[in-house]
Amino acid sequence: MKHWINLPAMALAAVAALGAAKASAETNWQFHSPDSARFWLVGVMENFAENVGTSTGGELNVTVFPAGSSGFKGDQALDAVAENLLSMAAVYGGHVAGQEKIMELMDLPDFVPGDIEFRQKLWDGLKPLYAEYLESKYDVLLLDVVQINPRRVYAKSPINSVADLSGLKLRALGRADAEFLRQLGAEPTTTAWGEIYTSLQQGLIDGLMSTEAGHASMKFYEVTDYVLDTANAGPSVFIFVNRDAYEDLSDAEKSAVEAAVADFRTAHVTAYQGSDAWGRSTAVEQGMQIAAVSDADAAKMREISAGIVTEWQASLTDKERPIYEAAQSMIDAYHAGN
Repeated sequence: MKHWINLPAMALAAVAALGAAKASAETNWQFHSPDSARFWLVGVMENFAENVGTSTGGELNVTVFPAGSSGFKGDQALDAVAENLLSMAAVYGGHVAGQEKIMELMDLPDFVPGDIEFRQKLWDGLKPLYAEYLESKYDVLLLDVVQINPRRVYAKSPINSVADLSGLKLRALGRADAEFLRQLGAEPTTTAWGEIYTSLQQGLIDGLMSTEAGHASMKFYEVTDYVLDTANAGPSVFIFVNRDAYEDLSDAEKSAVEAAVADFRTAHVTAYQGSDAWGRSTAVEQGMQIAAVSDADAAKMREISAGIVTEWQASLTDKERPIYEAAQSMIDAYHAGN
């Protein structure tokens, strides 16, 4: 225990003032992540936080709270940041689709091509449109919008074709994802990501759609044995910050955040490109049985997906439609050139 009774009153005042100045100079942000700490995307977020702290000399400290440990669920994070209950957050488009349908756009089945070079162009093309939309409605600033990898279907029982999905209880990410599984004959569930392992173990669900790295990082291979190699969709991730929290930063701190966002994108793409290979090699090492999708099943999935997209976009609002049309235009141009 420290004793200050021998210090003159003036010295005590100086020490107190110094401590207050130091405290006021430091800003602490909570960064909500819906993912488990084991998932590679959380590592990219933690790298972002470290870069910000280093660049600002500790004046802006960002702490990543994975798997909803911030106290908010995935579908609550957007409102929490809008109300400055969280400084910043990452949310999956599918999680907030009930509130903001347009944020589910890139999650639509068989909509965005899997080409990572094209995907980066799409993210950049849609980012300013989403930024304007979200700022006008929620007063948040969009730092970036990205996607994670296309997903496969994993199950406890043999799945060699789409027909084998009939009646299986499969975890879906969002509304469009659930409709896709439903039209394939499965029964979609809304099981939380952190509860999937136990739900599989206890037989509450029969399987899930997941990226290969997501499946491997959560060790779902311990409770599933079969893979249908669908490679469909690729959930979108929005990273945003409360506008007032950002505006309260110094110019140097804002510059540090902007630089860290650029590094985040680079690190995200690097991890994205390597994660599928790691996830697949893990599945093989664990003895999972992987079934290719037949041409007939691929055609069936494309037909179902096209119908879902057509119905989905029909009810967009006038403010949402420009985002969809921009995406569709870029995707059409991509297909025309390939």
